[in-house]
Amino acid sequence: MRRLAIACLPLLLIALPAAAQRQNIYDGQGRYQGYTERNGNHVTRYDGQGRYQGYAEYNNGRATTYDAQGRYQGYSERSGDRTTRYDAQGRYQG
Repeated sequence: MRRLAIACLPLLLIALPAAAQRQNIYDGQGRYQGYTERNGNHVTRYDGQGRYQGYAEYNNGRATTYDAQGRYQGYSERSGDRTTRYDAQGRYQG
């Protein structure tokens, strides 16, 4: 029985999800503003008090953003060194 458990251990480790990568955010004066957690192509945002602020999904050079209530906020596209942003109605933002 013990040998079976040891033999199955690598399979269990492979099946475990990867830990999210956390990145703290600071303003120009070095004050803590919140953090993001990246898990694959999904990035979740939190404010300085740890409150959920929304998320973004990244696919093929395009980032789609949603607010804390899950409402679509728009998207941005990256091509080379240029990023173009559009709001929820598809209007160009810069």
